Amino acid sequence: MSVFARVTVQAALVLFVSSAAQAQTGENPRSVQALLDQAAEELSAFEADKALSTLAQARANGAFLHREHLRYFELLGVANIYLEQKPGALSAFDMLLALDPGYAISYTLSPKVTFVFEEARQAASERARPEVHLSWQSGLKLDMPIRISIQVLADPKAFLASGVLYARLAGDKPFEPHSLMLPKQGETAIFTVPAIAPRMAKDETLELFLVASDRNGDEVLVVAGPSSPYRLSLAYVKPEPWYRKWWVWSIGALVVAAGTGIIVGVATYDEPTKVSGSFR
Repeated sequence: MSVFARVTVQAALVLFVSSAAQAQTGENPRSVQALLDQAAEELSAFEADKALSTLAQARANGAFLHREHLRYFELLGVANIYLEQKPGALSAFDMLLALDPGYAISYTLSPKVTFVFEEARQAASERARPEVHLSWQSGLKLDMPIRISIQVLADPKAFLASGVLYARLAGDKPFEPHSLMLPKQGETAIFTVPAIAPRMAKDETLELFLVASDRNGDEVLVVAGPSSPYRLSLAYVKPEPWYRKWWVWSIGALVVAAGTGIIVGVATYDEPTKVSGSFR
């Protein structure tokens, strides 16, 4: 049995035993972050077999956040190199660079790792980067909903499936999530964010960013991000005083017209000098 096949069987056994133990004890599975930390420690000790098993547990533990997704494929690539599995390493690094084309690994790692990673980077540089473009109308106001145009410009791995648009007022509470489906490459979708501060009485700034996920729910792309979100200016428009509203003036005009009619009627009324009638 090859090393790769043996590791796969070991990982499957670990997952089976772990799941059975959790079902009996009621324990929660370890967090993805903790498992990735463990795999990193195992690789530092050159225990690549154990690291692959730990990474298999992390993969089975649920959907990845974007930063976890990046780290998972970096560790997976390193583990495969330590096990002399260059094709597996190239595949892992290729996915890592699809998730973040500017990703850089530590050059304190073995030259074996850095050489294979640079080979993967060279191949990845020949394809388009995944890209989602967001735009919105000008002249935004506090009391109006905001139409966000979402266009998928490039999706070389075809992994852009859904997204979460996060929005909040600058300096406000945590971002409010809005789930949506992403359009296909080359297409545009419109998502409307409800008026977020209709009762505010001053200009505000709306912050927003987008996180895209694949069909498994793993985060694959962050557009802008929570630390550097898009900032949209929302203008406060002071409401007109009630006495300047058109309907007030319309009612006033009707009242004046009616009053004028009554005055004219009274002014032109002549008391009759004769009374018609008959006596019996």
